[in-house]
Amino acid sequence: MINPAFKSRKGRNLQKIKNAQRANLMRAFDNYETSLDYTFEEVNGEGQKRFKERIDQSKDIYANGLAERTLRFTGDHITGGRGVVAIAARWLTGDEKVIGDLPDGSTWNGAPVNVAKAGLEPNLKSALVPRLTQSGVAIVHSEMDAAIIADENNLINSLLSGLRNSTVYEEFVEPLAPLKSHCGYIVEDGQLFLRIRVVAL
Repeated sequence: MINPAFKSRKGRNLQKIKNAQRANLMRAFDNYETSLDYTFEEVNGEGQKRFKERIDQSKDIYANGLAERTLRFTGDHITGGRGVVAIAARWLTGDEKVIGDLPDGSTWNGAPVNVAKAGLEPNLKSALVPRLTQSGVAIVHSEMDAAIIADENNLINSLLSGLRNSTVYEEFVEPLAPLKSHCGYIVEDGQLFLRIRVVAL
């Protein structure tokens, strides 16, 4: 919707602009049609061979990316493995069955504890899982950069402090302080771990 009296900086009036846009659209459509024909043409007697190959390639790229990033934190239903973020959310809402989900090499003292304000357990879980996942992926992408780890841990602990029962538990803070609660990522021997500490008032 261009004003009929409009002139561009290059001196083009309405008709010249329309003509240029029409030419660009026609060229783009011709390129699109050529690409579509190429993708779906028969190759060695097989119909839509290139299209099928692209789908297979995209599927593999997506699956590999998911496995390298998100699934290492969330786990998956196919192998039955529960990821660290789901374990953390269940741990911090007092689900004692989660101890059976801990991966080999995990260390813990005490038992799961419900830190959420009364009635906000589902909210804590639904907020914490994506927060831990996003933070974990950001840390991996940064190649374990200390400043990124600190920033992401601040976000995690700020979220938990806002949802915790503040009459029973100390606030969650980053960096780890002796008399404060904490949930955050740490790097030890080049490996990324999630550390949780809950301190009662």
